[in-house]
Amino acid sequence: MAKAPKRTHLPTVAKWLIDTVQKSDDGQYYHRRLEEDLDIRADIIKELQILVHQAHEDTRQKLRKIVGISDSLDPLGEEETPGIGASIIDEFPRYLEHTTLKGYFGEIMTAVVAENFNALDEDWQVIAFPFRSHQMAYHALEQVRQEESTAPTIIGRFGDDMLAFKRDLQNKITHILFCEAKCTARHDSTLITDAHQKSSDSKKIPVDCLVIIEALQDYATAGSDEESWINSLRHLWFSNKNSIHERCDLVSYICGLPPVRASTVIIPKSAPHENYIANRRLEAVEIHLHDVNGLIEEVYQSTKPIVSTMKKVELLTLLEKVSFYLPNSSKQLIQNNCHLLSFDEGQEAIIGVRNLAIFRAVQRAIPEIQYAFKEAGKFVPTEAQPKIKIRLKTSTTNTSDITRVSMISDQ
Repeated sequence: MAKAPKRTHLPTVAKWLIDTVQKSDDGQYYHRRLEEDLDIRADIIKELQILVHQAHEDTRQKLRKIVGISDSLDPLGEEETPGIGASIIDEFPRYLEHTTLKGYFGEIMTAVVAENFNALDEDWQVIAFPFRSHQMAYHALEQVRQEESTAPTIIGRFGDDMLAFKRDLQNKITHILFCEAKCTARHDSTLITDAHQKSSDSKKIPVDCLVIIEALQDYATAGSDEESWINSLRHLWFSNKNSIHERCDLVSYICGLPPVRASTVIIPKSAPHENYIANRRLEAVEIHLHDVNGLIEEVYQSTKPIVSTMKKVELLTLLEKVSFYLPNSSKQLIQNNCHLLSFDEGQEAIIGVRNLAIFRAVQRAIPEIQYAFKEAGKFVPTEAQPKIKIRLKTSTTNTSDITRVSMISDQ
């Protein structure tokens, strides 16, 4: 039987993510650390853009079919299509709120790990992405389309995060990899705890089994690989508790700001996390990226242009005033490597970082930058937002990387 092509094939992923694996003596637990090589960032962005576009094309095709769009952009046969028209589908999901895109990106990267790095030393295949059934995303699309407003924040999604499968020569499913994906711009140990708790459930058959079958039906033809997988998944669904396949688990954790001390344990290396109570094979994956928010904006091509109402000399003067309240170490870091690109009083300050390699150093100085803006009288908490929260972004498409400091919470 010929090997099926990998859905998440990225030619340079092995160069982009430096792979370190540690296995338990009994082979039941794998810990994988993937560290980004910044020199490969420009090349991998192009590959990720293609992958992300393909991952969501299934949803776009589903929407086109529902509304009756084929080759014509005017399904009603009129001169003008009411409302925004087909573009709202063609652009999906890049206009969704950043938290939603971050969730999608985490699931896609989990599929990348499963297929490209052979999690648990198995040859996995990703058949479809369950987020095609993300009903709240469709609701957000309608809000954007009808109200011409921004998409609301969507926290989480019901169902399985990501699934990968392995079959035998008779096309019977022998292994299923249940994946729990978490993605944060900084570091949040509660996300790790939550992922291991969710991965400990007892179900053997994915709750999104029928969702994947439905997705495959849109493309299946007689004798096709999609038809073969439909039959395999139907057999799995009907097997219920009599299924003989092995369930394996994978926890994927993307973070942009790991603890400063290298000795600090993010996910245990030699044994499963204490909140994982299942007795199954488990792989825990840490993916350390430099600018999670900026990377996601690049990949989804959702970067918004920076517009400032202040003149350059005014921005320079303001940054100098704010820098006065920084400790000496951070003051040198900001003055030598950053510049203020835009400022919206009480809302957002955008700071340019000239060198992506020192991005994490700037990011770790966020509390001090926050304090300095407050002391300069520029960020004042309100009753609606009693705490000022900081967000950092970079964009490699601009002449200088961009770090955004804002009052928006970013997990």
